[in-house]
Amino acid sequence: MPSLENGIRGVTFDLDDTLWCGKETLRRAAQVFHEHLERSYPLITQSLFETTWASVMAASAMRDFTALRQDTLIKCARSVGYEQLDNVVATSMHTFLAARSSPVLFEGVERVLQRLQERQMRLGVITNGNCQRKYLPPILRGAFGDVWVAPDSSNGYSKPHRVLFERALSLLKLDASHVVHVGDDYICDITGAKAVGMRTIWITSDPVDASMYPDADAIVRSIAEIIAVLETWSNVKW
Repeated sequence: MPSLENGIRGVTFDLDDTLWCGKETLRRAAQVFHEHLERSYPLITQSLFETTWASVMAASAMRDFTALRQDTLIKCARSVGYEQLDNVVATSMHTFLAARSSPVLFEGVERVLQRLQERQMRLGVITNGNCQRKYLPPILRGAFGDVWVAPDSSNGYSKPHRVLFERALSLLKLDASHVVHVGDDYICDITGAKAVGMRTIWITSDPVDASMYPDADAIVRSIAEIIAVLETWSNVKW
């Protein structure tokens, strides 16, 4: 258990598979995206896009998925002779990102965020995904404000690189010892956060031996359980 000499003042969250199902959200976004292309730019077929996407991904170490999708769209549009590249990219990315950023939240997420806000916690996001704040449900926009760190705001770096965690701490204006990071990926979220001195709560539904995962200060099965962990660490009933 982390030391409580310095109280908890902030909590950062991963998004996909922490606050919602990443696979389902991406599936729906991809469906909406390809329906848009079929209506507006039918020469960019799903097969062409997916083949080009695989090629673009293989050629880049960067994991800024927004930039990679834009590059893929440009290559596809050029290959089939579309000339208004800016329009192709702008309308298609708007369609994708709006759907990508409209998740079905896991049970308990809204209540957890409300409880944390009631405690005047500073909240933020550290994600490897490409959700956009402006499209998010109001409960999330209101909770996280401008503390939003992703590869597209971190020179293409992704978790577990310390750049993302350090940027979040800077935006929160808090020392790492005051901040808890919550996420589902042990390497990207938990070891990444621990490397900069943050406290950590790992969400996993798998049965695990806690002694094998020393960077996790707490292990829970769902987002709804983190309030109980924070109460225990603070020795205060929230």
